[in-house]
Amino acid sequence: MRHTTTDTKDPGKERFSSQALLKWHELSQWQKDNEYLQTGYRQASYSFRRTLKSLRRVHNETVNIWSHIIGAILFSVVPIYMYLEFMPRYKHATTSDVFALAIFFLSVTVLFAFSAGFHTFKSHSPDVAHVTERFDYMGIVLVIWGSTVASDHFGFYCDRNLKQLYATLAAICCGFATMMPVFNTRKGRIVRFAMYSIFGLSAFAGPAHGVKVHGWAAQNQRQSLAYFIGLGIINFTGAAIYAARVPERWFPKKFDIWGASHQILHILVVFGALSHTIGLVKAFDYWILSPKDQGLFLASPSYTLLVSFIFTLSDSIRDTPISAIKAAELDPAVSSVVTVLDDAEALIERCPPADTGGSRFGNKAFRDFVDAVEASLRQWHERLNITDPAAIDEVATYLHHSFGNRTRIDYGSGHELNFMIWLLCLNRLSILKSSTFPSLILVVLPRYLRLMRTIQMTYYLEPAGSHGVWGLDDYQFLPFLFGASQLLHHPVIRPLSIHQPLILEEYAKDYLYLDQVAFVNSVKNVEGLRWHSPMLDDISAAKSWEKVEAGMRRMFVAEVLGKLPVMQHFLFGSLVPAVEGMSTEEELGLEREKDEVAGGEVVVMQDGMKHVHTPNSWGDCCGIKVPSSVGATLETKKRMGGEGLRRVPFD
Repeated sequence: MRHTTTDTKDPGKERFSSQALLKWHELSQWQKDNEYLQTGYRQASYSFRRTLKSLRRVHNETVNIWSHIIGAILFSVVPIYMYLEFMPRYKHATTSDVFALAIFFLSVTVLFAFSAGFHTFKSHSPDVAHVTERFDYMGIVLVIWGSTVASDHFGFYCDRNLKQLYATLAAICCGFATMMPVFNTRKGRIVRFAMYSIFGLSAFAGPAHGVKVHGWAAQNQRQSLAYFIGLGIINFTGAAIYAARVPERWFPKKFDIWGASHQILHILVVFGALSHTIGLVKAFDYWILSPKDQGLFLASPSYTLLVSFIFTLSDSIRDTPISAIKAAELDPAVSSVVTVLDDAEALIERCPPADTGGSRFGNKAFRDFVDAVEASLRQWHERLNITDPAAIDEVATYLHHSFGNRTRIDYGSGHELNFMIWLLCLNRLSILKSSTFPSLILVVLPRYLRLMRTIQMTYYLEPAGSHGVWGLDDYQFLPFLFGASQLLHHPVIRPLSIHQPLILEEYAKDYLYLDQVAFVNSVKNVEGLRWHSPMLDDISAAKSWEKVEAGMRRMFVAEVLGKLPVMQHFLFGSLVPAVEGMSTEEELGLEREKDEVAGGEVVVMQDGMKHVHTPNSWGDCCGIKVPSSVGATLETKKRMGGEGLRRVPFD
């Protein structure tokens, strides 16, 4: 029975001269709660001073009070310590990251403070006990909300606003319900328990959704689900023990002072909060700490090797059109690489796109295509005269990840980079010699681009971290770098020439830069670079191709290799080794993802599952779906016929 002020006469007022503890039958009606606790009750004090003095005595509320006083102190000190000692490690942490953790620690501290206050002052008087009890209930609501918000911040790092809105609305509803009079009756206790249970279980809606989207392994890494579930198990166990009133129900008077069900609940709540704290710290590490590995990579020999390879390829095709390479003069190894890409395109016919009802987002049949590629990798690499199974596994990993992400059905500059690393590995294995470098860019790369355009148009691959109009291209980067080298000293074509349709039509087949601009124009629903690709429009104002090429090189270093959201896809092995000091999967407690091919050492992560949000990065998000501009254009043509509406109003 809960507290009520209907007693006309309270014998507790007349009895407080004694320090003796009371038995159950000596209590006023408003003091009675658990009939299985027979002894150890404080007398009603009707004095805050006398009530506070009871903190120095041992009674059946001692454990309840002090367990949560200590908890409140602990969870108010720990965040301060973490901020002062740990934050130097997290230079890439955002204000929202810190705010999410602060919400959790504040909610836990308030819960423990309200709980300790209630159990301290419940012996004061009916009115004070009634008010503090309501605050105790509000603390429970607040900590469920705070735990949910903090957990979902990391579980849905990109798209958490709606989830937080629902959590806030639910907390407000529970808060108002807590203040209703029915909550302070024996009948209300059942309603209150049901509401808290439903609200607590709703906290698992976000993690369950994350598991459905990303799978258990990935979502556990993002959100530390094991610790979140640990929180739920610990709290549920405590609540079940409290509801069952054991062990005092079974052993009367044996656990009145120490070990009663409510005391067990209080202690388990502290351990549950600690479990969730550990999980949040691990999630914080997962999203924020990996810039350390990025810094090590940027100072590593592998970084130098990769930059040197890309820029050497670029130098090898200066002032050289595609038509300068004769098919009859191709190195056999280059022809074999082209054949691999031809075979990859043939797999598209075996994996036709599913009917999605006009959706512009990624077609799930792409996963079948990637699976078919995976099944063909060994055969393709044996054709390239790689016989060592370990070498095939390592090299094939890069090709496998150069067609896009199987899980998210997207593609970006990170996947394009994987293709170049595949060529680098073939070069390091002496399969592709330096004499083949011009043909790699003028024959192999165009074949790869045509393949990727077919894949993009067939499966509507979403841009992996698109900048929208404020990027060079939704998918590719390197054609602009290599294309600028091709045009370095061209006597006719200038950077401004990309605005001339006749120039594009005449020369696109010979120059990668123009070909990519023409393709971008063809897949946009508005006409004019200034509208759909303002960065390309701005670059066209450069005075010479030398300036364009120099800018593209700087952009490659800064916006591709220098950005964690792109380089988190990077895989290291024996041919492109990791630098000493980089994190390993075991050190970070990570598991391989379902679609990861064995081979190579995954040092940071792959498939976009571990990153931080860096302003102006080439790739941004882990879970926000960006509709494919290719898909939008093709679906418009299907519905309307022809080219559709392309003119921009007021121009």
